[in-house]
Amino acid sequence: MIRKYLFSEEFGRNIIWVMLSGFFLKIGARENILGQIVMPKDHYLFNLDDKKINDEYLNYNNLHYILHDGATEYLSDTRLKNIKKKVNIHYVGKLDNFWQDIKNSKPLFPDTLNEFNDLLPEVRKRFPIFFKKYFLKKFIITLINTRKFRLFNNHIFENKKYIYYGYIRPTKEHLKIYQKYLNLEYDQFKIFFEQCNNYSQLKKNVIKFCELKTHLLATVKIRDYPYLNEFLLFMIRNILCNFLKEKDNFFIYDGEGGNSNFNAYEMLLGNQHVYLDFGSKVGIDTVYPRQALLNLSNRKTIRFNLIENLFSMNQDNVHLYLQERIDKFLHDLNVKFWKNDLYKSYYILMHIFITGVAGFLGSNLADFYLKKGFTVSGCDNLIGGSLSNVDPAVSFYKGDCENLEFMKQVTKNNIDVVCHAAAFAHEGLSSVSPTLICNNNVTGSTAVFTAAIINKVKRIVFCSSMARYGDINIPYKEDDFLNPVDPYGVSKVAAEKILKILCTTHGVEYNIAVPHNIIGPKQKYDDPYRNVVSIMSNLMLQDRSPMIYGDGEQTRCFSDIDDCIYCLDKLITDKSITSEIVNIGPDEESISINEIFKKLANKIQFNKEPTYFADRPNEVKNAVCSSEKARRILNYSTTVSLDDSIDKVINYIKKTGTKDFNYNYKLEIQNDKTPITWMKKLF
Repeated sequence: MIRKYLFSEEFGRNIIWVMLSGFFLKIGARENILGQIVMPKDHYLFNLDDKKINDEYLNYNNLHYILHDGATEYLSDTRLKNIKKKVNIHYVGKLDNFWQDIKNSKPLFPDTLNEFNDLLPEVRKRFPIFFKKYFLKKFIITLINTRKFRLFNNHIFENKKYIYYGYIRPTKEHLKIYQKYLNLEYDQFKIFFEQCNNYSQLKKNVIKFCELKTHLLATVKIRDYPYLNEFLLFMIRNILCNFLKEKDNFFIYDGEGGNSNFNAYEMLLGNQHVYLDFGSKVGIDTVYPRQALLNLSNRKTIRFNLIENLFSMNQDNVHLYLQERIDKFLHDLNVKFWKNDLYKSYYILMHIFITGVAGFLGSNLADFYLKKGFTVSGCDNLIGGSLSNVDPAVSFYKGDCENLEFMKQVTKNNIDVVCHAAAFAHEGLSSVSPTLICNNNVTGSTAVFTAAIINKVKRIVFCSSMARYGDINIPYKEDDFLNPVDPYGVSKVAAEKILKILCTTHGVEYNIAVPHNIIGPKQKYDDPYRNVVSIMSNLMLQDRSPMIYGDGEQTRCFSDIDDCIYCLDKLITDKSITSEIVNIGPDEESISINEIFKKLANKIQFNKEPTYFADRPNEVKNAVCSSEKARRILNYSTTVSLDDSIDKVINYIKKTGTKDFNYNYKLEIQNDKTPITWMKKLF
């Protein structure tokens, strides 16, 4: 029977999963007095269990099809081919390279756990009878299902700290499919199903896995990548579970999949346990059905997270990445290794929190650490940043750094290092909007440092500015006398001193990075107050003349984002480097603003002259930092030339499209010292 618009909790696990995803909430469904879900009149959800599709759906304009088993289900489900109207496809299983080519496809679950946890209370509030019936039914099944008594006994009466109930191994049917599409023999992967008694064997299995992955990538056709994705995820879960089930503290129930999965235990019993979370078998999802179910029941979980580009890494990199992820996971579980199997360094993999994570520096730093397999979270008020810069794998919080209660809340989840990259980084603007800049840079920084210390963060890295030096002899060195000449520089020095005092008092590690004139992709190029290379590029690509303050003979060094991130990574992760202030970025290729204009004009083939305006107040004529200390303690060397950096900026703006300038900051002081370009919005 095809249900036209009524769905009951009796429809099984598929409906509870759709419910938890927020799907019914988003399309405006409701429940009736029996707890059945009533679809909106113009919406039709195809029956998830029926093998055939009849023509009833032709009367509806909004058609929905749900794929719980991801891309391989899409490839094998012949029913989809019979639908004669546009249908919205909702899938579980992150595999972007596949789904981006499928029209009208979107993830069933939210991208982040934070989004899901915000959604869940509203779902439960909208469908209260449905949830009451669902829990009651599961409770009765749990009591009467003696066939599962072994599970009940293990779950309740045995002294196990960590529990996994679920679906680890592929079924025989799955294996036949994988062997067919991936051209595999069982002998090639049977080691992943064998008993694993010690850590040394675990490491050997990881090496075997990486070798097999490399071989398969070289032989499997692109259209069969969904099967490769599922197979590899199954194998890595198998490797881990075969190791853990030999440990006294663990109970690993290897379910048979499908209707044999028994989710009642996760919802109703075993509060004393921590649940292991090995992810979805169909993709690298942050939120997926089992995770949603555990969150619904407020179960404690420890997750084994991977990243999607794991499968495109070369053999050496994937081996390093996987072994570090496994080591970190076992470390979190407090698994005691065999003799001589020592966990490496605390800072190998960790949870890093980045303020300003939607901005230029913060988002690039987040991307860097996600590729290394770190857990990354961060905040941004989205005034100077853009949510489009933030990878979905980042746990994102919108809010202001000045709000101490907000900062305490978002940094409480076992953060190892806070990198404070957020700032109203407007040195020129600070002389006419000093309150705005100082509140952000002093009050905001103090709140970030305070929250981090309260939540027992191990290290704080603060991104200061070369504005700290002011008008002194160049090149600036870290131990020079500081003489900031504008409120921005003063605010950065104040924040540095506050950080040193607080960290020394409370025993927290810190480092201070001093970047200067960073350029690269994701830089905000519609900001009229800062980023001269991006401003000029945006104007020239619109065939508009750039505007230069003063005579244009001011000299600067420009830092490529990749070179800066190399230095920041050292200051964030190297345990031997602490309590340091380090200039990061090059001291070669000092260049005037006029010369920058000429370079850009030549690259863009721009034939107009710039327009010159009066000097901005308090602008330093020559500002160049020494990189000697970075070379000495960070092993820094410039890897990206100025020309290559400028090319990256131009190509990024061409790719994303030029923009009108956005005057989103209030000018607090407007007089003859305030640049006319800002007062009259000439950009």
